[in-house]
Amino acid sequence: MAGWSHQKRVAFEEAFYAFLAQCRINSKNLGFVSLGDNLYYGQKRFITAVLDGLEQDKHDIYVLKSRQLGITTIARALSTFYLGIHRGLAGALVFDSNENKNLARDELVTMITDLPSSLKFPTIKKDNRDGLTLSTNSKI
Repeated sequence: MAGWSHQKRVAFEEAFYAFLAQCRINSKNLGFVSLGDNLYYGQKRFITAVLDGLEQDKHDIYVLKSRQLGITTIARALSTFYLGIHRGLAGALVFDSNENKNLARDELVTMITDLPSSLKFPTIKKDNRDGLTLSTNSKI
């Protein structure tokens, strides 16, 4: 099976960066900020590496990272975006504690609910203890 075409990669990348420009997160130091306007070098490198991998038909991507690089946040944003643009997908996020799971869920809900309607990103249809379901029937 062939990887993503370069054209598909570029289209996805442009759409993802447009999503990030509208995506807000609650930064510990700055309050609510646009994720796209505050990307770290490591986050940009992560996005590039993942998309390079998809172009090369690699779908198992492992990331060795240190703390405080924003990789977890950008990986959540990428997962959310991917599930949002594809109907009926199921995704999973795994956490070491209930507290971290709840913090991550709050971040995902904020990312999605704060998007402007002009972006036409799917809304949250269901939010319960089993997860989030988007209006495209994709589930996290």
